[in-house]
Amino acid sequence: MKVDAPTRQKHEELKEEVRLMVLHSSSLPLLQRLGLIDAIQRLGVSYHFEAEISHVLHQIHGNYDHCVGSCSNDLHTTALLFRLLRDEGFFISPGNTPSHMSLAW
Repeated sequence: MKVDAPTRQKHEELKEEVRLMVLHSSSLPLLQRLGLIDAIQRLGVSYHFEAEISHVLHQIHGNYDHCVGSCSNDLHTTALLFRLLRDEGFFISPGNTPSHMSLAW
């Protein structure tokens, strides 16, 4: 499928806009950063931003103890953090979740 030059240019501009959103997401609350990455992945366009997503997840992993503490009352944020870090290849033990969220079966 051929794409004309203006459409290709707009596509590149939008990709750059999303790339900058991901890179500058460090000022956002944790849930918004994770939600942005999750949305990009669910849209199926994360292959365009693999390096940027990896960079953000490495930053989050570097502050993992703080991140877990900041989302200790929010199961959604904890689950999203756990899934995204595991998908990125980090070993995150299920035992690292806040104690009141541990499920006893």
